[in-house]
Order: sequence, then C-alpha cells, then structure tokens
Amino acid sequence: MPTVDRAATVDRVEQERLEEIREFLAALGHELRNPLGPIVTALQLMRMRQDTATLREQEIIQRQVDQLVRLVDDLLDVSRVIGGRLELKKERVAVNAVLARAVQAASPMLEQRRHSLVVDEEPGLSCEADAVRLAQVVTNLLSNAARYTPVGGTVSLRAWRDRDRFVEISVTDNGVGMAPELLPHVFDLFFQGGTRHPDRSESGLGIGLTLVKHLVALHGGHVDAASAGPGQGSRFTVFLPGAVIMGRDAADAGADGSAPNAGRRVLVVDDNTDGAETLGTLIRASGHEVLICNDAASALESADSFQPQVALLDIGLPIVDGYSLAKQLRERLTTQCRFVAITGYGQESDRLRSHEAGFARHLVKPVTPKDVLDCIEGE
Repeated sequence: MPTVDRAATVDRVEQERLEEIREFLAALGHELRNPLGPIVTALQLMRMRQDTATLREQEIIQRQVDQLVRLVDDLLDVSRVIGGRLELKKERVAVNAVLARAVQAASPMLEQRRHSLVVDEEPGLSCEADAVRLAQVVTNLLSNAARYTPVGGTVSLRAWRDRDRFVEISVTDNGVGMAPELLPHVFDLFFQGGTRHPDRSESGLGIGLTLVKHLVALHGGHVDAASAGPGQGSRFTVFLPGAVIMGRDAADAGADGSAPNAGRRVLVVDDNTDGAETLGTLIRASGHEVLICNDAASALESADSFQPQVALLDIGLPIVDGYSLAKQLRERLTTQCRFVAITGYGQESDRLRSHEAGFARHLVKPVTPKDVLDCIEGE
C-alpha cells in the first residue's frame, strides 16, 4: 500500500507541475502579445505612408515580428496541449496547399540563412486534417531544419502516399545531425539538444518539435526522427492516415469580390494607449470615422453621441472588462453595432466565452490590419 500511495503522490505532483507550466506559458504568451500589437500596426502605417527611407529597416522589423508571433503562438499552443484544450477542425485538405502555406511561413528563416529548398510532392494528394495545424507542423519542421543547418545548406520537403495509404511528409536537411542518444528525447518539452549546436542562440526554446508530435498525434498519426549521427543531417517524417489522390478539380475558394462598406463609425477601446492610437490611425486611413477610448467609463460616456456601428473592445480592460462593457453598450445604443473582441487570450474557451457574450469576432493580439478591416467592412 505505501508504494501505491507514493506513486499517487508522484502522479499528483507531476500533474501540478504540468499545470503550473501551462499557466506560466499562457500568461507569458498573453504578456508578449500586448507590445506586439502596436509594433505590427505602426509598421503597417509606415508602409501606408510609403516611407521609402526606412524600407530595409521595415523588412528587418517585419521578419523579427513574424518570428516573435510564431514563437508566441507556439507558447500558447503548448499550454493548450498540456491542458488538453487544443481541438482540431478537420476537413478534406489538399496537401500541396498546406505545404505552400508552410513554405511561405518558413521562407524568411530559410532565406536569411541562404538555404536551398527542394520541394517534391505527389500531385493531387489530400487527407483529412486541420489545414492550419498541419501547416504549423510543417512550418516548425522547416524552421527546425533551417536552425540546425549551417548557412548555405540544403533542406528538402517531400510529400507522397505510401502503400498503407498514409500521407508521408518528410523534411530532410544536411545540417549538424544528432547523436543516437538524443533521438529518443528530441520531441520532449524544452529539450534543447545542446550537443546539436554549440551556439545556444540557435537552439530555440525546445517547444517546436513538442508541438509537432502532439499535433500529429491529434490527427491520428505519428512522427519519426532519424539521423546518421553528428554532422550527417537529420530527417523528420510525419505519417497521417487517410491519404487520397484526387484530381485537381477543387479550385481555391475565390475572393468575395464585393465592395467594402466604407465610412463606418468605429469605437476602439483599449487601455494600451499606443495600441489604440496606432489601430485608430490605421482605421481612419481606410476611410472610417474613429473614436478612441482607453477605459469603459469614457466609452460609455461617448457612445450616446457617437453611436458606433462597430466596436473593437479590449477584453482585459481595468475595472470594467470588455464583456461587461459590451453588455452596457448594447443597452444604450440606438443603432445596430457589431462587437469585436480583441484580446491576448486565444484558447477555445476564450473564443467560446466571447461568442456567448455576443461578439461577432474574436481577434487575438497582435491583430493584423486585414483582420481588423474585414471585421469593420464585412457584412
């Protein structure tokens, strides 16, 4: 009996440790999103103003912001995985479209390190998958290959259907490789693989491959890692069930083509003044009238005269949060208003809560100009 009690105690301590890690990662991801928002919007404003004197600097900022956004997304996704809160939205997807999306996301790192990328895919290949999450899997594998391959190396991306009707997606590099004793641990959370690269600045946080493993498992598949040893490169292969070869008759969904509804009255409420001001400037530049408030009290005071048609509300407002503010605005507005939640929290439970509170959209910081304008101008 003492052995059973000790085992139960160890299991409970491990669960508590994992929950602490999950909460820390979620909080860290949220705090990192807040400063990213105004940076992204300010960069967009520089481009809209055609600031040609800082083009090179803008490109550098964009690359680094993109990398930070992916890092924050990975942190939050790991917290969801640990808490069992990550769900897939599976459908029949074209594998070539998923690979194209992943290549586009990983291209900045590949180009920065001057790698050659070779892509070989079987035409018409499809499977049941969450297209966004599968693209994330391939992006992480490509980024991992780029990180651990010396400048000027070669990375290969292949996709085909095997004899067991599995989709196989492999990423192979001619980089630093791995010692045999590292292979069983390469997908462990926070595993750094110190001997893989002497420069720790290239080692990352050790979360990308953990995400790959769990996302692939959620798809009902598995992922393998292989290397002939240090200096011999590495290969990661994803196996997904249900491979189908289809004709190229599933055209991409076309753009709506409808003209946007310009000139709307937009209320922006965010206690991050930099974020609110840059977002407001962007919206004004697109032809809309904007009222910016930094707290719920001023938003309620101004709502009667402004009568917004769209309200972009930060959920984490002090004193009165975005949910309560939306409820009070609905009670006093005499015109129809679309409510959009803007927040650093993007878990499924957060999206469900905003939906139940009557928000039409749930945008996670840093918001993109396209998403914001779609919310304002869409029907």
